[in-house]
Amino acid sequence: IYDDFTSPNLRKILDRCGLHMLTSFAAKATIAAEAAVAAAASPSKSKAGGAAKGKGAPPPKVEEVVAPVEVVPETAPERFSQCSVEEDYLQVRVMGNIVLQLALQSFEDAAVLNNFPTSAVGPYQNIDPKSSVPSSPLQTSVEVKTEVAPTGRIDFIRSITTSVQCFCHCNDFFSAIFASVKLFNYIINDWIDSESFAAEFQHLQPLTYGIILSLVEVIERNSSFLSPFDDTLQLRSHDSKKNLLTLQELKEGMLQVRDLLVFLVKVEWIQKDYQNVVLLGSRIFALYSSICPEYCKVYGDACLPLVIHSQEQLVAQAQSELDVKVKNMEDFITQYEDAQKKKRKKKLRVARTEKDDEELLFDSQKAEYQEEVDKAKDFLSSRKKELETAMWRLKTFEKLYSAGSQLLDKSRDLLSNFFKFLAADYGDEVDFKSLLHIDSVKTKYDQTVRSLTHTVNFLREKKDRVILIEALKVQADFMLLFGELQEARKLLHDLVDGLFNSIDACIEWPKVCDVALSTLENELVGCIIPVMVALGKLSKYCASSDMDAKAGYCRMAAELCKIPFSESVGHPSTAVGYCAYVCVELGGVCSFVLNGDVLAAKELVVALNEILRVLLSEQQFVVAMPVVTLLEYITAVYICSPVEWLNARCLRLKALVGNNMFAECISMVASISTTILQIQNQTFSDQGRTALRIESESLSTFETSKNALNFNKAPPFFNNLPPDNEEFNKKALLWLAAFANQDFEIFCNSIKVKLPVKELTAEEKEAAEKEALRLAQEAAEAAKKSKGKGKTSSMESAIPTASEATTALFSKYHVIEVQAICGQILLKLASLDAKLTVPHAASLKALGTSGQEIINKCIRNLYAILNEDPSNPQIVCSESWINLYGQCVLLSTRYQVECLRMYKEPRAMLSGLITLLCSDKFVNISGDVKGIVTHLWLGAKALLFSIAEKQARMTEAIGISNISAKEASIVYCGFWMRFFICSRARINFKLGNFSETLHDCEACIQQFKNNHLEDELLVRCLCLKASALHTRDILMSDSARIKSVFVECCTLLRTAKDIAQFLASQSGAFPADSNVTFQNLESSILSHNAMPPILHTFTELHSNDPNLSLFANLDVKKLRQAHDIIIRPELVGSNELFPRNKKDSDKEPYSLNNLRLGPVDSSEGVYSPSCFVNIYLTATRALVICHANLCLALGDARRSGCLSSIHGELLREEVLIGENGIKLLRHCIFAPTNARIALLSSVGRTRIENCSNYMSSKADLMDIVVGPLRAALSIAVNASHPWPLMVSVCIQLIDAFGDHNLVLGELDSVTRLKLAVSYLVTGIRLTNMFIQVTIHPISLTNDDSFSSPTSAELQNLVANSFSSSLSADNVSGAAVSAPAAPVPAPVAGKGKAPAAGKAAAAPPMAAATAAGGVNGRDAVFLLSALLKEADKLWPDGHEVDVATDLHCLLKKSYSAYASKCTLDKLPDLTTGVSSIPVSTISTLWSPAAPPDGFLATLTTKPNTNTAEYYSQNGVYSHISAFLLLGDKVDPVAAPAAPVAPVPAAKGAKVAKGEPLVPAVTAPVDSQQPILTKLVLPRVDVFTLEREVRIIRDQLIVASAKHAKEEVMICNEKFANCIVLLVWLLQNGTMYNPGSASATPTTLGMKAQYKIVESGSEFSLQINLSRSALSVSLPINEKLLLHLANVFSPQIAVDGLVDNDVCNFLRIVLGYS
Repeated sequence: IYDDFTSPNLRKILDRCGLHMLTSFAAKATIAAEAAVAAAASPSKSKAGGAAKGKGAPPPKVEEVVAPVEVVPETAPERFSQCSVEEDYLQVRVMGNIVLQLALQSFEDAAVLNNFPTSAVGPYQNIDPKSSVPSSPLQTSVEVKTEVAPTGRIDFIRSITTSVQCFCHCNDFFSAIFASVKLFNYIINDWIDSESFAAEFQHLQPLTYGIILSLVEVIERNSSFLSPFDDTLQLRSHDSKKNLLTLQELKEGMLQVRDLLVFLVKVEWIQKDYQNVVLLGSRIFALYSSICPEYCKVYGDACLPLVIHSQEQLVAQAQSELDVKVKNMEDFITQYEDAQKKKRKKKLRVARTEKDDEELLFDSQKAEYQEEVDKAKDFLSSRKKELETAMWRLKTFEKLYSAGSQLLDKSRDLLSNFFKFLAADYGDEVDFKSLLHIDSVKTKYDQTVRSLTHTVNFLREKKDRVILIEALKVQADFMLLFGELQEARKLLHDLVDGLFNSIDACIEWPKVCDVALSTLENELVGCIIPVMVALGKLSKYCASSDMDAKAGYCRMAAELCKIPFSESVGHPSTAVGYCAYVCVELGGVCSFVLNGDVLAAKELVVALNEILRVLLSEQQFVVAMPVVTLLEYITAVYICSPVEWLNARCLRLKALVGNNMFAECISMVASISTTILQIQNQTFSDQGRTALRIESESLSTFETSKNALNFNKAPPFFNNLPPDNEEFNKKALLWLAAFANQDFEIFCNSIKVKLPVKELTAEEKEAAEKEALRLAQEAAEAAKKSKGKGKTSSMESAIPTASEATTALFSKYHVIEVQAICGQILLKLASLDAKLTVPHAASLKALGTSGQEIINKCIRNLYAILNEDPSNPQIVCSESWINLYGQCVLLSTRYQVECLRMYKEPRAMLSGLITLLCSDKFVNISGDVKGIVTHLWLGAKALLFSIAEKQARMTEAIGISNISAKEASIVYCGFWMRFFICSRARINFKLGNFSETLHDCEACIQQFKNNHLEDELLVRCLCLKASALHTRDILMSDSARIKSVFVECCTLLRTAKDIAQFLASQSGAFPADSNVTFQNLESSILSHNAMPPILHTFTELHSNDPNLSLFANLDVKKLRQAHDIIIRPELVGSNELFPRNKKDSDKEPYSLNNLRLGPVDSSEGVYSPSCFVNIYLTATRALVICHANLCLALGDARRSGCLSSIHGELLREEVLIGENGIKLLRHCIFAPTNARIALLSSVGRTRIENCSNYMSSKADLMDIVVGPLRAALSIAVNASHPWPLMVSVCIQLIDAFGDHNLVLGELDSVTRLKLAVSYLVTGIRLTNMFIQVTIHPISLTNDDSFSSPTSAELQNLVANSFSSSLSADNVSGAAVSAPAAPVPAPVAGKGKAPAAGKAAAAPPMAAATAAGGVNGRDAVFLLSALLKEADKLWPDGHEVDVATDLHCLLKKSYSAYASKCTLDKLPDLTTGVSSIPVSTISTLWSPAAPPDGFLATLTTKPNTNTAEYYSQNGVYSHISAFLLLGDKVDPVAAPAAPVAPVPAAKGAKVAKGEPLVPAVTAPVDSQQPILTKLVLPRVDVFTLEREVRIIRDQLIVASAKHAKEEVMICNEKFANCIVLLVWLLQNGTMYNPGSASATPTTLGMKAQYKIVESGSEFSLQINLSRSALSVSLPINEKLLLHLANVFSPQIAVDGLVDNDVCNFLRIVLGYS
């Protein structure tokens, strides 16, 4: 390199620094030898006399005073003369980088102390110039012990100083600052004081002078020009390019090198280079006082006295030199005069007028002496003037600051003197608060307080905001030290208010922070770190008993923590972007430069730790991400402490696990070991160093760089893949388990640090030697005794050696904490789905087992720590032990309760934890431990509540919630108060106490508003409130109230959806590419809340599948389909869903604007392929549920007709919510089955309503419309069979196939009819299945097979749901063995279902259960109870999971249940139902809204009471009926073979002793079956059914008594009902709107009918005026029963064979 470069300046720098042959090992050895020789020699004398020609003269050339290093002669002088300025700068810069890397390589070999000495000796050691200066050779005040050769340190100092000079020469300001900081960090790490540095590196004195001069010159050069436009300093470079350096950046750079300059000035003073001290010290002071006077105080206090002392020494040297000159001249004159006197004695002088040669020579020599004296006098005069100038600078420095600043300095001096007084009289470690009762202490204390108060009041009047904040902080710290918490809280509040110029800024912090983040004032940016520290102190010390206040302070601090990262391209733009972000350089508007004059780094670390601890306890995981990033940056870059960094990393891991960011978490775990080594070796922030940087291993099929995470050669984990993914995630979790079990512990044990060895006195050494001799003798005797026995004894020396004085860097608590976090990751993954019958249950259970083993190991290790020192009871109540133990117990018990459904053992462990927390050990504890104990206590109570709820012990659950809510209110812990209030509301909802539910929900919601907080609990509370309102008021008859209920429920669910969407977006559910779509070579980026792509990459935008957009207020533009879809105008309503195209004629239908349809997945294992998507987020799961709930509410509101005026808006909203919801399903792992079905059902419904009448005959909507509905049924059949949802889907499919305006491919009308009939039959079967399970479980379980013992899984599931855990005797928290047999629950009333909304009682247990086993009946009854308890608007509860498992296990274990309660398969889309028997009737009913104009038509008629009557019949005034009628049987035709009796319809009354349904013959298949849909008033249908059943009962009684008159009366009543039925079927109502006095009875009397008697049998003949036909019906109890069942909305008739009823309905409906 030396032979190739052409820059003469670079040659000079290398030669001056002794690096001209650095690449040669021989040269390095030569330099080391010369350094040793120079170190033994005396330091060079000061050349002050000849160096300075006057004030402002340039400093002496370094080459003149450099150490004796031979300069290599120029091998090619001509090449140096041809180098341009640009080339010169480039070569110097490159060489600076090269030498910097060489310096860092040398630094790797240097010893680094990990513990700082407590003494004041060190880099910041104060030097009193009045004390004696060390004599030469210099002696170090502290011996720095290292194991490496001195050449390593010399190489580092020589190389780092060379790099600084290179960077300064080429005007690379930031690189020069970076290298300077590295140099001072090295000095800090080795704790080298200035005297030691001066002694060890005295031969490098020119280098220290050179680095000071270079830094001064580069600062002067960069501060030469100030731009008047942008307040920036323009850098002048020789290449004529204008580089801009802001004034703030220049100030920050000067602050970073200030301490180094102070240190080097001290070194120069110690080396007695007074001239350089004066020259450089004055220039440095001038720069700092003019550019950044706020940072000048430290330099002025430390160096100005040295400058003055140096100038005084120079004056003294000049005076001494003048005295020497004067004395020499006087001696010369005296010598001359003495010589002349001697001459006079020998010879008389001859008188003459001219001087002889001797006198002339004397005069000339005298003149020379006089000239030297005059020069010395002038030089002395100049030195005195320079001294006066230095004294003037000192006075200027004293007046440099404002009166408030000076007053604050005086208060600080008084404060310092007060503490010196306390230390002198009472020692360093003392309880300051206890000293206030001493009069002398109290007097000085009051004096100090008055001084600080006076300073604060003065600054308030002067409105000096920055100094006021500093003064308030000083006074608040003083008050905290003496226990004046209230006064300190007031002062800290004033500090925060003063910064933001606001009153009660801590209360209205969201508004204050929004303004601060938007404005970023200079004063605010500069003071934001002290304010964050103040907020941390408010939380830690002033709000120890007010958890809500702590949460407010910490959330405000977390919001302000974004400011240091603001407006920097390199940092993430959102909070979630910091999840896996590791900051190595802050930058931005507030590049973090910790001003030690105002704030200590350790103080900031403590405050940030407090902020993070509170945020994590409040589960504000995403909000905490910027805070933990800043904390890691400070601990790694500024403090350089691996221990503190590991603490911060553990907090990050807890936040990531809490938010289910598993890929980021595993990535952060994988980088722990590497980062610790980087921090130890000081290479963390060196991006150029690759020695310890391990890049991710590139995989052939899936590179880890795709998700922008670095796993450090560990197997990668991807958030868009399920945990059982064989290729990636499963391997990553196996690595995580191995890391937790052994790898991390081995790594921590390998990291050792040396302990400081105490220097022993002579007496101590003698005693130690005697003790060692005694131990040696005892060892020898023991060896003799054990001789021949194979035993040896070794005794350690009493005197510790260097190798013995080591300890592990990390404590056992650090190892346990990391292990517990790894176990928590596995347990959280195992808790993703608690169902036992899903395909992924085995893999999740394996993860849970692994996680449980790790947690149990952590608990054992914690008990081992206790056993190490059983005599110390304080270990239990220490912060580390109780926090880790409590968290491990809660993790273990939560997994057992929620996933394994074990309750007895977890209850015993929780009781043991509560007993421990109640013990006397936790009476007198610190505030931090008190907060930990509070959260552990309430967390254990929450799990006890969960156990009681899952075991249906509702009274106990409410009692726990009441007590726990009161306990939380005592400490103002809003988080747990909201949790227990919402939990109590959920229990009240199950019990049917809707008023209490609504009251608790409103209280919980109000607390969220008061605390400016939104989380998933608020989403759950809003949905619960909507469910309670809907359940309580939806069946009311008041139509106005029903309408308001629908509006309020939709509003609540919209709010819940918006909050869930915000939480999901905040958690990173929708990364940069989620709102970027690529389709048909077109791209569009949504302008709504789209995160910038820079969050993940600067160069790429990733495609998104499915195209995701979650904003219901977006304009619907184009439907990305191959066909144009149109909408029926009658479905639009008064408010058009899609605007009409004005160019189209009125005859053309409305055009559906194109909409991005969501993907329809028939299976649950399809996820987004984008590796930036996180499918594990709980917020996304809540968002999916909210979309499903809102679709259900919007669908109900539209179908009810209550909100018909806004039908179009509701339809438009449901379209967008549904389509977005099914897109979200690919972003949610193991989405709730019911929510998935509800979304697909809503999508199918809205597509059917919007897609009709294709303009193209080739268009096919089969997949678009039928696909979602078929997928919903397919998922339901393979999962939990939610029968009501499946029936709803079947009805939609019937409507779709029955709508001939809807083109469905090539299906003809016959096939469509068959398909419609198929789904009708399927819906009927599903309805009867649901009735069997929920209403008639006894009749379902009459089969003897249900009495047989069940499988072990089903037995444990039922037993755990009802066995009591109250009898647990183990309260110590230890493991409890499982009981031998499950304890059965008490027997309840058989067959009686609880009332609507009431909690289900324990199901009746069979005889086999009483004997000690669980059978199928128990499972069926439990399933029946759970189906009634489940909240329909939250399909993610415990009841749903248990019901799903029960259904699947029953289906697997009992064939009778599988045949009666499950579907084998779905109807075939190609064939449908093959045949429909003749004379059969099938019905399926569902609620419906009144037909369009129904009430308006009734209102226009004379009978106005009719409209009011129909309008007061609840939410669904009408009901739709699907009637499937077979062909009528010809009476002449021969009957077919007889078949077995058919069971009667459910709910029918049967006379004793007669068969359910008489045996009938099986007719042939129908040739022209009829499928029709009727919409009838619900009240009319129920009235008619009731009347028919009453008539049937009366007819049975009359026939039994043979009372003909009573029979005739029954016949007349029946005839009246038939007339009403005919009117109802033909006119849609039983009332005649044309008659003002029409009633059912009078209307029936006016009808034309005839009762025909034939022996003992009667028949009814009715003339139909509309069709001019007549129909005859036999009057008997069988026909009455069939007719009542057919028109019973609570019964789904399946193939009822009755030719008379079938013929009657065909004729009445006009299909005869």
